[in-house]
Amino acid sequence: MLPAMLFTACRNDLQWTGTVNIPSGGWTDEMPVVFELDPQAYLAPESNRFAEMTSRAIGDTLPRLYGHYNARLSLRYSDDCNASSLRIATELASLDRDITTDTIAVTLFNPDGSPVSPGRYGINETSILLPPSFCVTRGTTLTVTPISYSTPIEGLLSVSLILSQ
Repeated sequence: MLPAMLFTACRNDLQWTGTVNIPSGGWTDEMPVVFELDPQAYLAPESNRFAEMTSRAIGDTLPRLYGHYNARLSLRYSDDCNASSLRIATELASLDRDITTDTIAVTLFNPDGSPVSPGRYGINETSILLPPSFCVTRGTTLTVTPISYSTPIEGLLSVSLILSQ
């Protein structure tokens, strides 16, 4: 019975993942990454000035997306990324709830210059669990923006949002 309980406790039920690729010129505070988890509640994509930096949930997944989730923000970056750590502003908004803001810190490289989560072929990935109050309701969006960088963050390849239960 114990092995079955351990297996159940370690299960990761992935519900949704969205990824936004960062332009080769780098990521700045003028280029927020937006995850729209209920795109039917918004205007047409051409009205969004950040449309190229937006990941939208597909319409047929919406009924099962509503609810509470373990949310993880994942960053993929190259060995030559020019930031050893990032401070990121998050804003969780919906039509049914108040806006929640937070600041998270993500370390990409150890003090010795090695990646915190080394990958293969010079591409690394690290992730951080978002606050436990992550709830998807009508019109939910998560906006992610780097804080206070005078130069673009180069070598950052993508930002992903991963929802699991």
